Amino acid sequence: MPSTNSHGSKPERVALYLRVSSEEQRDRETIELQRDFLEQYCNLHELEVTDVYEDNGVSGTIPVYERPEGRRLLEDAKGGGFGALLVYRLDRLGRSLLVIVDAHNRLEEAGVAMRSGTEPIDTSNPSGRFIFQMLASFADFERESIRERTQAGLHRALRNGKQLGMIPYGYDISPDGSFVIIEDEARIVAEIIVNIAAGATLYSEAERLNDEGVPSPGSKNRGKPRKYGSMWRVPTVQGIVKRGAYSGTHSERPQGTHRAESPCHSGAGAATEGPRPHGGE
Repeated sequence: MPSTNSHGSKPERVALYLRVSSEEQRDRETIELQRDFLEQYCNLHELEVTDVYEDNGVSGTIPVYERPEGRRLLEDAKGGGFGALLVYRLDRLGRSLLVIVDAHNRLEEAGVAMRSGTEPIDTSNPSGRFIFQMLASFADFERESIRERTQAGLHRALRNGKQLGMIPYGYDISPDGSFVIIEDEARIVAEIIVNIAAGATLYSEAERLNDEGVPSPGSKNRGKPRKYGSMWRVPTVQGIVKRGAYSGTHSERPQGTHRAESPCHSGAGAATEGPRPHGGE
């Protein structure tokens, strides 16, 4: 525990580090809350605050040395302006074990101890270092558990036919989250697939669609109108031909996970009853 200054000795010099990440976290736990708590902590223990470093809207998975204020903090630590870094909670320093340990090692090289205002952590003594190692491991375990639960939820939603990302050309999403065929767009998809199957090239299909003034797929998000592109290109046509949704299986790969598949009505199949290659007899 930090010592008080009851005998008039020079107060210990500390720096404060504050961080929040997402909008959700800003609403729940603000920078001001951390600042107010740590300032009261320093008044109680008669600590002299040399500087305050605030990383607002910065993820705890980003190494401290890559954060704007974190970089300045580490540079100042090398200058010997303070002997300890005080944080509201250990996870303000980092959300992964590697990030926290890296920050600890860099501060230790500069002769700066780490302390938490709400946890029994003080790396200037052996017991504090032991508790630091345990809590850092718990913080890493919590982050990985949240990540696994999030990934499981995404895959469950995809398997149940829910669309989470960009909506494929030829489809919209119903209120219950399932795919709905857009007939006009599905007809274009069917023409492309039938013509390619009959021997047309990707380039000739892109040229045909542009000549006919058909808007290219562009992009569409749930609940918003499709933003059509200006022209068809070879990769656009190729994406239509290769997309599994048009054969009844839509696949997504949420970031950091393996690919998941979900059923959907085949837009191409729905619009190709008795199709013929475009321009045929």
